[in-house]
Amino acid sequence: MKILKHKVFPTLIMQCEDFITDKELKTINNIIKKNKNLLKIHPTMDRNGLSTHTLKSNFLDFCLPVKDRILKATKEYAIESGFNIDNIIDNSWFNVQEKDSQLNDHCHPLSTISGVLYIKVDEKSSGICFYNPNPMINMTNVAVNKECSYQWIYFKPKNKTLILFPSWLKHGSNKIINETSARTSISFNCV
Repeated sequence: MKILKHKVFPTLIMQCEDFITDKELKTINNIIKKNKNLLKIHPTMDRNGLSTHTLKSNFLDFCLPVKDRILKATKEYAIESGFNIDNIIDNSWFNVQEKDSQLNDHCHPLSTISGVLYIKVDEKSSGICFYNPNPMINMTNVAVNKECSYQWIYFKPKNKTLILFPSWLKHGSNKIINETSARTSISFNCV
């Protein structure tokens, strides 16, 4: 008997811990403090969450060494995922969530690879949850802890950690309320 196993339609999420140095973290925090006046309400966050997101924003232009390193990571991600991209960060922004805020489920249209870099989080910070894109997965009686049958997967954020994912992958906080003051992250889209 010959058995062939095929894991089809996998979705890569790449997590890079200690992606930036402590010095870069401090520099980014200072840039964010100087630009807090750009924060506004955004539909991806409920209650006490604000963002500098616009289609034209490019916060990472203030942090060129970090931006260059992100582009190296997105290039590696694209090669491993089989995505054909120009490897250009189309837009980037920072988000600040206060206590009792929530990240709503959403995806990032008009881009290929998206990412988040955690700047100020702690053990009380809400994480990021990615949902299985197969709409039929919930119609089966599946274990929620196997590579081929996850209904969702949750990542607890850590400072200086970068997470890359396909832009079409729906994500949010899975209704988990943030309990941290000034939970801060940088998000971006790559084409």
